[in-house]
Formats: sequence, structure tokens, C-alpha cells
Amino acid sequence: MFDDKSTKIIYSRDKLGYRSRSKNSNRAIVLTIGGSTTDQRHVSEGETWQDVLDNMNPKYDFVNGGISDHSTYGHLVAIKN
Repeated sequence: MFDDKSTKIIYSRDKLGYRSRSKNSNRAIVLTIGGSTTDQRHVSEGETWQDVLDNMNPKYDFVNGGISDHSTYGHLVAIKN
């Protein structure tokens, strides 16, 4: 259980609502969508599983498009809009 209240989590999204997106990348994008396990609200920037995959696979930019508590329908509407 995580009880250390002094640990600061850095959580940010770009203007399109994504996390872990390389702004000036020519790499192919792999969009990850899902709920809380994709969003990783309690995981700091640079430490998400998308960041790990970015470091392991330099050919691709793994973009975090997860939104906690979203349904499949909610994700489809968000992507469409």
C-alpha cells in the first residue's frame, strides 16, 4: 500500500489531452486508450508504461490517451471529437 504522502506526482496532458507524447517526433504513433490502468494518474511523468515502451522501442511514440472511469463509448466519442 502506498502511504508516503510526501511523494509528488507530476501529471500533465498536452492541449489535445494526451500524456507521454513527443512534441517534435517523426516516429509512428501508437495510441493507448483505456481506463485507470492506462491513464496512470498516480504515476509520475516519465514513469508510465508508455514511457517505458518509448525507451524500449525508439521507432514508435507510445501516446497515453487513457482516461480514468471512461467507458469504451466515452473513448470513442472523445476520439471522434
